[in-house]
Amino acid sequence: MNNNRVGKRHKNSRLWATAFGLLVLLALSVCALAEEKTAESWYKSGQELEKMGSWQEAVDAYDQAIILNPDYKEAWCAKCNALSNVNLELSGEEQNITFTDAIQACDRALEIDPEDSRSWAGKGFVLYQEFIVTADPGKLNESLLAYEKAIEVAGSDTSALAEAWLGKGTALSQMGRSGEALAAQEKAIELNESDVQAWMGKAMALSKLGRDEEAVQAYDRIFELYPSEEQRIFDYPYIWYSKGRVLEKLGREEEAAQAYNKSIEDVDTIIGWVASGREFYMNLSEAWQYKGQLLEEQGRYEGAVEALDNATKIEPKSIRDWNLKGFLLASELGRYDEAIQAYDSALKIDPADAGALVGKGNVLRSLARYQEAGELYDRALEITPQLPQNNYQLAKAWYGKGEVLRNQGRYEEALKAYDKAIEIDPRYPQEPRIGRAMALDHMDRHEEALEYYNQTLSDYERITKDNPRKSYVWHGLGRSLAGLGRYEEAIAAYEKAIELNPRYIDAWKHKGYALDNLALTAYGLDDPGNFSRILEDSIRTFDKAIEIAPESWEALSDKGAVLLRFAGSVNDKSLYERALESFDKSLEISPENPDTLAGKGVALKALGRTSEADKAFAQADAASTKAGEDLFKKGANLFKNQSYEEAIEAMDKVLEVDPKNETAWDIKGSSFILLASNMYNEALTCFDKAIEIYPQDIWAWNGKGDAFNHMRRYEDAIKAYDKALEIDAQSFGPVSGKAWALWKLGRHNESLKAYDDAILSTSQDSNKALFLFEKAHLLAENGDYNETVKALEEASRLAPQDKDLWINGGVLLSAHLGKYEKALGYYDRALEIDPADGYAWYAKGEAQKALGRTSEADVAFAKAEDLGYKVQNESVAEMSLSPKILAITSIKATGEDEFLVVANSRIEAENLNGWTLNVSDGRNGSIDQSITLPDFTIDPDERINIHLGRGKSNETDVFLNSAITLNDTAGNVTLKDDAGMSVASFGYRVEPDGSVSGIMTAEGEFSYPPSDSNEVRMVVREAGSGPYVSTKTEYEPESAYNWVDRGNALAEQGNYDEAVKALDNATKLNPQDKHIWMSKGDALKALGRNTEADAAYARAKELGYEEQPSFFGKVNGGL
Repeated sequence: MNNNRVGKRHKNSRLWATAFGLLVLLALSVCALAEEKTAESWYKSGQELEKMGSWQEAVDAYDQAIILNPDYKEAWCAKCNALSNVNLELSGEEQNITFTDAIQACDRALEIDPEDSRSWAGKGFVLYQEFIVTADPGKLNESLLAYEKAIEVAGSDTSALAEAWLGKGTALSQMGRSGEALAAQEKAIELNESDVQAWMGKAMALSKLGRDEEAVQAYDRIFELYPSEEQRIFDYPYIWYSKGRVLEKLGREEEAAQAYNKSIEDVDTIIGWVASGREFYMNLSEAWQYKGQLLEEQGRYEGAVEALDNATKIEPKSIRDWNLKGFLLASELGRYDEAIQAYDSALKIDPADAGALVGKGNVLRSLARYQEAGELYDRALEITPQLPQNNYQLAKAWYGKGEVLRNQGRYEEALKAYDKAIEIDPRYPQEPRIGRAMALDHMDRHEEALEYYNQTLSDYERITKDNPRKSYVWHGLGRSLAGLGRYEEAIAAYEKAIELNPRYIDAWKHKGYALDNLALTAYGLDDPGNFSRILEDSIRTFDKAIEIAPESWEALSDKGAVLLRFAGSVNDKSLYERALESFDKSLEISPENPDTLAGKGVALKALGRTSEADKAFAQADAASTKAGEDLFKKGANLFKNQSYEEAIEAMDKVLEVDPKNETAWDIKGSSFILLASNMYNEALTCFDKAIEIYPQDIWAWNGKGDAFNHMRRYEDAIKAYDKALEIDAQSFGPVSGKAWALWKLGRHNESLKAYDDAILSTSQDSNKALFLFEKAHLLAENGDYNETVKALEEASRLAPQDKDLWINGGVLLSAHLGKYEKALGYYDRALEIDPADGYAWYAKGEAQKALGRTSEADVAFAKAEDLGYKVQNESVAEMSLSPKILAITSIKATGEDEFLVVANSRIEAENLNGWTLNVSDGRNGSIDQSITLPDFTIDPDERINIHLGRGKSNETDVFLNSAITLNDTAGNVTLKDDAGMSVASFGYRVEPDGSVSGIMTAEGEFSYPPSDSNEVRMVVREAGSGPYVSTKTEYEPESAYNWVDRGNALAEQGNYDEAVKALDNATKLNPQDKHIWMSKGDALKALGRNTEADAAYARAKELGYEEQPSFFGKVNGGL
C-alpha cells in the first residue's frame, strides 16, 4: 500500500475519523491490559488506524510498538509516514516540530538498516513536504537525493522501486526538469502499470513539455485505473480540471468546457454525499471550499465566491476561506468594499493572521490608501513569526511595503523592501522585480531597471501560457512590457486582464498610463491627430478606474494630468477647466500630494488665474519638502508637468551640488529644446556634458540629434543618431530622427533603408508596424502611391487591431496622396475596431466630402460630433504667420484654362528649374501625371500662376503647354524640388456650384519635428468665372506679418540685428500684436540687449500674452 500517497490524498481528515480512531485505540489499549500485546500487534493497529485517516492515533500505536521493540525498523518508518500526514493538519511551530520528528523517525529506521529503500523514500517524502511549506530549495534537493538513494538500494523490490521513482519524478517536476520527471514517472509506471499517481505525474510532465495530445491520453488512462468509488470521486474533479486545461491549450474549447463542467459535477456529488450524512474524507465546509478552489482555477470567479460563501456559512471560523474570498473579490472581481469586509471577518477571528493583514493591505493599496496599507504591512511583519512556512506572507508584506514606499517617493527604502521580499521567498520574484525596476527608473538608474524588466517579461511570458485565466498574471505582463517601452503590447495585456476582471482597477490605471506614454510617441513624431486620439482613450480609461473606485485620488490626479496635456495640444480652455476639476477632487481625498498640487497650478495658470496658480505652486513646494523629495525629484516633476523654465532652474541647482549628474544635464537639455525658443546651442552644451560623464547616454545622443535637426545641421544630426543607435539599434527616436535628416538631405534611399534596417532588427511585430508606418509617411511625402500602400498594408498585417495605424494610414492616403477612395477603406477598418472613435468618423467624412459624397459626409461629421469630436468649419484662408514657406495656395479653372497659384514667402528667391508637378486623381486612384517645370524663378513675396495649358510665359504666368488635365471632381497636386522632395501640395475638390475648395499643405525646409507654427493647413475657397477672381490669399509686401516672417527667419539664421529691424517694422504696422513683441524680445535678448528685451516682453504681457505650457513627459504614476 502506498501510504505516502494516501496521506497526500486524504489530508483533510474528518473529526469522525479522529474520534473513531480514539475509540479504536482505547479498545486496543483495553485489550492490551487483558492480554499482553506485542510490538507487531501495535504495528498492525497503527496500519488499521492509517486506513481510517486517524494519523495521530496511528503515531501513538507505532510509539507503543517502538517501546516494546526499539529496533523495530518498520514501526519507525511507518511513524515517519504517519507524522507527515499529521503535519498537514498543523501550522506554525507545531508544524516545524512534526517535520523534525518525522525526519528523526526515518533516520532511526536507517540507523537500523541503512539499505532500507522504503525508509529513504519516506524521508524523501517528508523533505518534499517541508519544501512545499517553506519554499526552501535545499529541502527539495535533499528530497531528490533521498529518492535516488531509495532507488539505489531497492534491489529487486519492485514495489519499493516504483515508490521511489514516483517520488523522484515529483521532485524533478518541482525543479522544472520536466524531461527527467517524465522519464522517472514512466519508470514508475513500468514497475506498476496501475499506479494512478505516476500516470498523473506523467500527464503533467507531458503537458509541460508541450506534448499535449499524449497528456490527454494519460488523463484518459487515469480514469480507467481508480480502484474505489470514494478515491475516484475525490480525485476526479481535479483530474477533469487538469485535462480541461490541456484541451484548452490544444484549442479544443468544447471538450475543455465539458471537462471543466464535469469537474464541478463531481465535486457537487461530494457535496451531496456529505450533506446527506455519508462518511467521507472531508466535511461539508471543506467540500464547498474544494468547489470554490476548482472554480477559481477555471476562472469562474463569481461561482467560486458563492461556493466560499457556503463554506463560511457552515464554518464561519475558517480564516482560510475568508482570505480566499477576499482575494477573489479584490483581485478578480474588483469588488473592493466586499473584499475588505471578508478580510475584516478573518481578522475578527485572528487579529494576527498575516494573510488577512497583507490581503487587506493590498486592497487599500489598490485604492491608493497608502498610509493605511503601510500600517497593515508593518503590523504583519511585526507580529508574524519568522518561520519558513510564513515566508510567502512575509514576502508579500515586504513587497506591499515596497510599493507603498515607492509611491511615497522613498525609493532607497523601497529597494530594500523589494530585496527583502525576494530574499525571503525567491519562488515568486516577479512583482518585487517590477517594483524594483520602477524605483530604479525614478532614480534614473535606467540600465539596471531595464535588466529587471527583461527578467520579469521572460517570466510572465511563460506564466501566462500556464495561467491564461489569471487576470493578475496578464497585469504583470503588461507592467513588464510598459517598463520596456512596448506600450501597445502592454495595453493589449492590460485589456486581457480587464477582459477577465472588468473591475480590475490597477489594470485600468496602468492601461491609462500606457496610453498616455503611447500618446507621447505620437507627440514626438509631430502627429497631433494621433496624439489627441490616444489621450482621449487615456481619459476614458481613467474615468473607468474612477467609476470603479471613486475614492482613488491617484486616478483622479492622473486624469487631470492627461487633460492638461490634451488641453495644451488643442488650446482648449474647457479642458483646463476639466483638469482643474479632476485635481480638486483628488485633493479632497489626498490634500498634500505635490504632483496634484503642481498640476493644479499649471491648469490655473493656463486659465489666467495667476494668484491662485502661485498659491498652488507654493503648496506643491511645501508638500514636496514635507514628503522629503530632493531637489532632483522636484526638477524632474517640473519637467513632467511641462514647466520647462522652472525645470532648468531646478536642474541648475542640482548641478551646483552634483555636476556629474548626467540625467540632470539630459533634462536640462531637453527642456531647452522643448521651450522652442531657438535655444538649441544651449541644449547641445547640456547633452555634451552628459556624454562627457556617461558616453553611453542614449538620451543625450538622441537629444543632440534632435537639436541638430532643429538647426538644419542634418549631417551632424546623423552622426549623433548613429552614436545613439550604436547603443540601441532598435531605439525608435534615433531611427526616426536619422531617417528624417537623410530625407532632408535628399538621400531618400538611405532614409528608407534606415527604416528597413530597423524593421529587420526588431522581433516585435508592433515595432515593425511602427517603423513601416513611418516609412510609409516618407513615401507619401514623395508621392509614391504604390510603395506607400505596400508599406501600410504590411504594417496593418503586423498590427491588424491597431486602429490608430488604420486611421493614420487613411490620412496619408488622403491628405498626402489624394487617394480618398482608398483612404475610406482604412477609416472603415478603424471603425470596425472602435466604432466610438470620433476622429475616425471625422476623417471619413472629409474623404467622402472630397469625393463629392456630401450627404454621406454630413452623416459622418454628425457621428463625430456626437462622439465628442469637434468638426472644424471651413473658413477663408489667411496668410500663415510662419516663415520660409513656398506654397500652392489655390487652384483655378476657367473654361479650358486650368492653373494653380504658387506663392513664395521665403526670404530668398527660389528657382524652380527641374522641379516637377505631380497630379493625381483622388476619386478613382488613376496613375499620377507628372511634368518637369521650366527654368523660372519666384522672388520673395511674389506669387505666380502656373498654367497647365498653352500660352506665353510672362512675369506672373508660366505656361506648361502640357496635356495634363485636372479631374473634374477631386484630386491632389504636389510640387517637388529637383531632389524629388515634396515641398507643397494642394488637395482639392469641385463643389456642386462649380467652385473649387481644398486643403493646402506647405512643407518646406522645416526643423524636425515640424512644430504647429511651421505646419500650414488651410482651406481655400475660390469662386467666380474670371481667372484671377479669388479670395485674398496672398499677402502684401507691407504686411506686418510679412515682416514677422522675415524677422523670425533671420533670427533662426542667427542674423539678430537684421531680425530686430524687421520686427521693428512689424510693430510699427501692428503695435497691438502681443506675439510680435515677444518675437522682438527674443531677438533683442539674443543680442544681449536685455533692457530693451525686457521692455518688449513687458509690452507683450500688457497686451495679454501668457506663456502656454507645453505637454511632454509621463503622467504622474508612471507605468
